[in-house]
Amino acid sequence: MSEINKSVIKALQIIECFNSDDTELSLAELCRRTGISKAAAHRLISSLASRGFLEQNPETHKYYIGAVAFQIGMRCLRADYLKQRVTVYLEELMRLTGETSHFGVLDMVEKVAIQLHNVECNRPVRVAVRDGTRVPLHCTAIGKVLLAWMEPDLMESIIRRLEFRKYTDATITDPNEFRKHLEIVRKQGYALNCCEGNEGVMCISAPVFDVRNEVIGGLGISGNYQDLYLRMSELIEVVTEIASNFSKSIGYKGSELRVKANIV
Repeated sequence: MSEINKSVIKALQIIECFNSDDTELSLAELCRRTGISKAAAHRLISSLASRGFLEQNPETHKYYIGAVAFQIGMRCLRADYLKQRVTVYLEELMRLTGETSHFGVLDMVEKVAIQLHNVECNRPVRVAVRDGTRVPLHCTAIGKVLLAWMEPDLMESIIRRLEFRKYTDATITDPNEFRKHLEIVRKQGYALNCCEGNEGVMCISAPVFDVRNEVIGGLGISGNYQDLYLRMSELIEVVTEIASNFSKSIGYKGSELRVKANIV
C-alpha cells in the first residue's frame, strides 16, 4: 500500500464534519470533532478555503462547504442521471408548447448555468442551444431559478462574484435590483427572461426539486418574444406543471409546484 498523506486525511476529516444538520461550524467545533489542534486545523481550513472547498460566513465567522466541493458532487452524482431522466419531460414540454425546451443545472465553479439537455422544436425559426452550453445566471430564466431557491448565504456568495455584464437594454446589471428580482421569482414560482440575454428571445423556467426538497435544476422553454408573450399565462402553467411532474419522478414530496400565472 502506498504511503498515506496524513494532512490530506485530516483535511478530509474536516470536510466530513459538515452535514444537513451542521451546515456551519466554527474552528473550535471542527477541532473538537476531529481532534486536530487549533493551529493545524486553521492551516488546513485556510488551504481548503483557498481552493473553494470551504467558505467562511463573514457575520458568524463559521465555515461551510464551499462552491467547489458542492460542484464536484453535482458533476459526479447528478449530471448523467438527470439528463437521462429529464428527456421524456422535455419532449412532452416541447410537444405541448411547440417551443424549444431545455433543462439546466448550476456550475458553481464558473458561476454559470449549464444547459444540460435541450429538445428543439420544429419551427422554421427557433432558439437553438447545444447541450452543454454555458449561460450567465443574471440574465437567463434558468439562472434565476437556480439562484432563487438557494440557501441565502450560498446565493449571496455567488451574487457577489457575478459580473453582471449588460447584454441588452433589458439586462439587470445592478446586484441589489437582482436580489429583489429573485425574491419575486421565488414568490411566484417561476422565472422569466424577457430579452435580457438576447434581443427578441423570451424564456420561461421553473424549479426542479429533488428528494431532499432542494432545487437541483431549472426546466423551461425558449422562443420568440412576441410569440411567447401572447401565450404567457398558458405557457407558465404548462412549464410549472411539467417541472412539478419531473420533480416528483425523482423523489420530491413537497407541496404542489404548479402555479396560476398572474400576468398584468
